[in-house]
Amino acid sequence: MLLDYRLPDMSGLAALKIFGQRHPELPVVILSGSANPGIIKKARELGAAGFVTKSCLSDSLLGTLRDVLDGHIRYPSHFGPLDDGAAGAATPPVLSPRQLDVLCLLMEGLTNPQIGEQLSLGAETVKFHVSNILRLFGASTRTQAVLEAKRWGYDQASSRTG
Repeated sequence: MLLDYRLPDMSGLAALKIFGQRHPELPVVILSGSANPGIIKKARELGAAGFVTKSCLSDSLLGTLRDVLDGHIRYPSHFGPLDDGAAGAATPPVLSPRQLDVLCLLMEGLTNPQIGEQLSLGAETVKFHVSNILRLFGASTRTQAVLEAKRWGYDQASSRTG
């Protein structure tokens, strides 16, 4: 979903929060006229899979949308890393209940198709959750994410919510 930051009845971030609660499997990209780092950080905190400005080239917008649909997280690179609970942070990352379910199965060594089967999720939804988990733990691989999760005290028993 491509969601404008400025909506007539509410902010795009408020809408993002609602969509995230109702449809956590739906990847959302925020479209904004402003490249305000505070807005970008809040969008990340609320689970947006990407952020683009209205001034970006159409190729950049399409590339971001394609990447997000492929399960990647895409934000403007010129803002550098934002503090989102990644490795080296002072507090552990906060995961949604579904992300905890996926993390538990990652820790058991299951593949994406196996996770999808266990949780009754589609392949793209599993890929989306795994990408978010990698981002939250500042990891580039599943193994790194599992090691970071263990470092923060996540374990198979406490991670599984369902």
